[in-house]
Amino acid sequence: MSLVRAWHWPLGSMAMLAVVACAGGSDPDPSASGGQSSGGQAGGGGVGGSAGAAGGGGATGGQGGSAGAAGSGGSQCADPGPEPNDSIALASPACGTFPCVVTDCDNTGSTGYGGSLAPIAGVIGPGDVDFFRYDGEDKVGLCTVNAAARTTDTGFRLCLFPSCPAATKLNGCKKGALVTVAGGLQGCCVQAPGEVEADHDCTASTTDDDSAEVFVRIDEASECAPYAVDYHF
Repeated sequence: MSLVRAWHWPLGSMAMLAVVACAGGSDPDPSASGGQSSGGQAGGGGVGGSAGAAGGGGATGGQGGSAGAAGSGGSQCADPGPEPNDSIALASPACGTFPCVVTDCDNTGSTGYGGSLAPIAGVIGPGDVDFFRYDGEDKVGLCTVNAAARTTDTGFRLCLFPSCPAATKLNGCKKGALVTVAGGLQGCCVQAPGEVEADHDCTASTTDDDSAEVFVRIDEASECAPYAVDYHF
């Protein structure tokens, strides 16, 4: 007759085994732990992109990501445009559309000089530059070339640059202060309100034709400022 020996486990040891068994189960769902979320995307450029939204938190207890940075680009002001026009190459037509031709008789310029064209209008802000262009024609007759621009608004700088088809000589500024910009182009500037008037010659012309492209520049605003600028040739 065989004897089977029974093994008796103490109650304390059995409780310990139960704890170990529970602890050794499958891993918890990683999505339930507190994850960190990424930041919101940056706002788009152009006319001052807005800041991106803050990122959401994890499933349980995760910290939300920081808000995205505001977008960079043009003016932060509500400029009706057209934008971009922050360089000579991107200058907008002063008349609204090209071709924008103004002769040396003042009645072909804007209303502030007795003409029929609307003034240049827009909004300028800190760090922004607005360029506009018109084509000045030196017509044979009783009229005189004197490219000019003026404004009664405040809070920015107003400049004017005549540029002949070949060589341009700026004899001086009848109104405003002489300035030179990148590329060697010279013009006249004034802190608004005020008027600028350039005295230029197209030295390559053999017929004393001083026809030129004229660039009007508005810049150096300390805050958002609407403007209206009259002009003539």
